[in-house]
Amino acid sequence: MVTARHLKSWGANPEIWLSRVPHADRGLAALHLDLAERFGIPVHQPTQYPLLPESDLLIDAMLGLSLSSAPSAATAAWIDAVNAQAEPVSAVDLPSGLDATSGAAPEPCIRAEVTLTFALPKTGVYALPARSMIGADIGVPATAYAQLGVNVGPLFHAGEFLSIV
Repeated sequence: MVTARHLKSWGANPEIWLSRVPHADRGLAALHLDLAERFGIPVHQPTQYPLLPESDLLIDAMLGLSLSSAPSAATAAWIDAVNAQAEPVSAVDLPSGLDATSGAAPEPCIRAEVTLTFALPKTGVYALPARSMIGADIGVPATAYAQLGVNVGPLFHAGEFLSIV
């Protein structure tokens, strides 16, 4: 939803297709949905049998890092619908259906041409053969990594993006 707002501000005509309605009382998803609607971005409600229109690009941001089992039947239907499209797919942080740590990908799993991962790459993304991954600097200070015992050095010293794979 954040990406859709940025695309809209750059002159594109994004649409948001919800795989589920965000809970209004928790998380940032409901807030970002409200902001997207205020921007005038069309929002399509969840449906059991998604039929996506032709587009220039599909951006997958359905599931996050907390995935601990195969996607639900409803989410699996959306993943299948995205994978059936001819348009290129970009995944936000990691492809939906992929385990961020192990790289296990129970069917279905989004087949993204490129994954834009935030801060540090998730180890699970390396399990995807012949895929491209780009790291994006979201302002995590080196001291935060150091507190976790991770020495990243000057990771983004040359710019906000880093080609990883």
